[in-house]
Amino acid sequence: MPGMERSAGRLDRRQNPRHPISSIFDGKELPITGTSNQKIRGRLHDISTGGICLMTNRPVKVSGLIRGSFVLSGAPVGVPSLMRVCWVQRHSKGARYRVGMQFLL
Repeated sequence: MPGMERSAGRLDRRQNPRHPISSIFDGKELPITGTSNQKIRGRLHDISTGGICLMTNRPVKVSGLIRGSFVLSGAPVGVPSLMRVCWVQRHSKGARYRVGMQFLL
């Protein structure tokens, strides 16, 4: 099946190819049920037409909404984005987290 490759014993459900990127992401969790909108800052790990993978120092809520921006190499302005958190994975080294987010707009 396309996009269903095995990776480290897991089924990979990605539908779009990933491209490595090194950029800073700045954003905020959007309050859905009156919770505070905490700031999110991290480094992009990869990007696709469907979303991004972000490395950050704190976890975020799965299914949460994030509004933020990042700069693509050579671009003079940031790319605004609205995303949904699809998954969060604690990194094996220290208090770091990989966060998979899907573009909504």
